[in-house]
Amino acid sequence: MSTKITTKIYFLIAVSFFVFMQSVPVMGQMVMGDAVYPYSTQAQPAKGAGYVDGTYFTSVTRITSASADNAAWGMQVEYSTWDPESSDGRYVILQSLSSLGSAGSYVVYSTATNTVYRTLTCAASNSQNSEPRWDRSGSHPTWIYYRSNKQLRYIDVADGTDHLVRDFTADFSAYGATYYIWNGDEGSCSADSRYWAFMLGSSNTAIVKVFTYDKLTNTILGTQDTTGQTINSVSMSPSGQYIYVAYDYDGSGTFHDRPHIFKNDFTNPVLACHTIPHGAWAYDVQGREVYVYLNTFPTDDCIGFVRHDRGSFWFRLFLGYDNRGFTLRRKRRSPRQANGEVEGAALAHLALGPDASAHHLNEPLTNRKPEPRAAEAARHGDVGLGERLKETL
Repeated sequence: MSTKITTKIYFLIAVSFFVFMQSVPVMGQMVMGDAVYPYSTQAQPAKGAGYVDGTYFTSVTRITSASADNAAWGMQVEYSTWDPESSDGRYVILQSLSSLGSAGSYVVYSTATNTVYRTLTCAASNSQNSEPRWDRSGSHPTWIYYRSNKQLRYIDVADGTDHLVRDFTADFSAYGATYYIWNGDEGSCSADSRYWAFMLGSSNTAIVKVFTYDKLTNTILGTQDTTGQTINSVSMSPSGQYIYVAYDYDGSGTFHDRPHIFKNDFTNPVLACHTIPHGAWAYDVQGREVYVYLNTFPTDDCIGFVRHDRGSFWFRLFLGYDNRGFTLRRKRRSPRQANGEVEGAALAHLALGPDASAHHLNEPLTNRKPEPRAAEAARHGDVGLGERLKETL
């Protein structure tokens, strides 16, 4: 099946796949159906070189050489639910690796030259990642926000200067220097970088509050006491009007029990899912925000989603394999909508061993259509282990 695809996909091939997209009009082909295709046997290209995949007709180009670029073992995108590409497409932020399980500094690459543009100073603090996020307002494409202690800060990549956005110490004065803010690594701000969600705690198991912040008005919109319940992560919806809070199970039956979605002032709690899943925000075909995730309860092996406003569940696409390394991220910058999201579609990517029967890397997901379709864009094994590749569809 052939179709016009307007995305550029960047990904790191290591133990898992990390994907993001940039709008660029090209003609590509999507492989539809349930046939299982073998992993690519293409040798790792040299930096700056590439090839066209024979099965999926995707163009793959290597953009990193970790050892030469940054004296590192490898490079990675820290997490797949947020986009490492700047809003103007000129830069990519990656994290260096000293080994497969040991992350280091953040490095900004130029997408024009595939060279290191700047090594950032936003080191991890409080035993948590600094959670760097590009500015998406359209006004500051060189700004990278990050967290440190109780502060939200940003680095201007253009000159390397470091700036304070908001220090929340006075807002939570009852909590001393051992407390800090973070979103759990998976979380992200609204699509325009205006609305932010944070947890406040002294460790992953000692979280006391969740709060939302409006950067434009410099105000805290709402706070919620956790009653000591563990939270995996927090994330704002693309519009910033809703927050996803991944509460762990405690059996209480309250909104502290299992992941919930709230309005950004913490009213209108809606059960999002029954366990803490891999998932991300998307839009249904009616343009409503939904949370899409890999469902493991009450049935396994399917992609489901929930309406943000009333908690209606749909289980749309049964995959037929175990829950291993599945993650989702928002599509953005589609010509279909001014805000860049793709209605009725979600991008799923899988980290699977060579013995896995799964084969779909990208799963367009449609709501209220009789047959959701899964289109496979790429399948690669360990080609380019530890290095950063970009793939154009």
